[in-house]
Amino acid sequence: ASPLDLAAHMLPAPVPPPSSCPASSMPLATAPSAVWLVATLSVSLAWLAGWFTRRGLALGTAGFICFTWLLVPHHPRVAEAVGRMRSQPAMTSNMFAVGDGSCYLIRLSDGVEHNILFDCGSQQYLDLGERSIVPALRALHVSRIDTLIISHADMDHFAGVPDLIADIRVGRVLMPPHVLEEAEKDREGSTAQVIAALKENRIPIDTIARGYREERGRAQLDVLWPPAGWESERANDTSIVLSIRAGNRRLLLNGDLDRLATPALLKFNEDLRADITDLPHHGSFVPDSARWFEKVAPRFVLQSSGPTRLRNDKWAEVLSDPKLTRLVTAQRGMIELRVEEDGSITWSAFRELPQPAEP
Repeated sequence: ASPLDLAAHMLPAPVPPPSSCPASSMPLATAPSAVWLVATLSVSLAWLAGWFTRRGLALGTAGFICFTWLLVPHHPRVAEAVGRMRSQPAMTSNMFAVGDGSCYLIRLSDGVEHNILFDCGSQQYLDLGERSIVPALRALHVSRIDTLIISHADMDHFAGVPDLIADIRVGRVLMPPHVLEEAEKDREGSTAQVIAALKENRIPIDTIARGYREERGRAQLDVLWPPAGWESERANDTSIVLSIRAGNRRLLLNGDLDRLATPALLKFNEDLRADITDLPHHGSFVPDSARWFEKVAPRFVLQSSGPTRLRNDKWAEVLSDPKLTRLVTAQRGMIELRVEEDGSITWSAFRELPQPAEP
């Protein structure tokens, strides 16, 4: 078994070096069609059979047509450009299924296009960036992230960042100052490793706090938490709470807002009402959760969590209103919500819930 194990590990070893060379590979937005596959195989067989003898021009033309046929419709940048020509929603939000973790993609088209990734981590899947998030982004025709936001210094919110920045172009990173403080405090820890990877890739890092505002066309981003100077021994209570307004609707992303930060945020007595919100800390329930939820009063509730969070579901009573739509990744996989220009909201899920049997 040992020689076989060694041989198996040696087989893929020659692949990474040449694959890292420029133009050695080309990521495609979708898989080639069956028609394209048959056409290229036919050209290859015809060439091997000698049909193109002394007809190099015909072979070159056929090869060029097949290559263009593959490249033009399916290349991510071409697919992205075609998408821009079509009618786009004001905001599209994808909640990826990462178990007990957090990774949200928000695509803004409300006047100015801007791709935001809020967190990229999981407790269960430490290689989720390479195996899950990057392929998912490519499947969604997303070839760049303009803004990556790391909500706070917890691995289940940033474990996939090194894999992400290795394959996807990231314009900048926003985070609360506590993340940099944690990296400085423990220079051998996971937070420090992520910061080092960002610096190695020369990605700009900026710290943000409550009061930070940014306009993207008609869309507006606001940071509601943490306030500047806020101190807490728990990283969760330093987590960013992000408000995004687009299409006359509001999305609230709460990171791991926890036991101390929740009542402190409520004391500001500001308008927290949102049409869409995620449940803080993957659905954890703290003493002020019901009061927080009453203040937010959403129509759609997102929960990024694994199945264990649903076994003792303390949110069930609070979320019992039949007019409320609760979407959980543990049940439905990746979930997408679209906010149209007229304010209408639609959603879809990677998998449907099983329907109860007829009596």
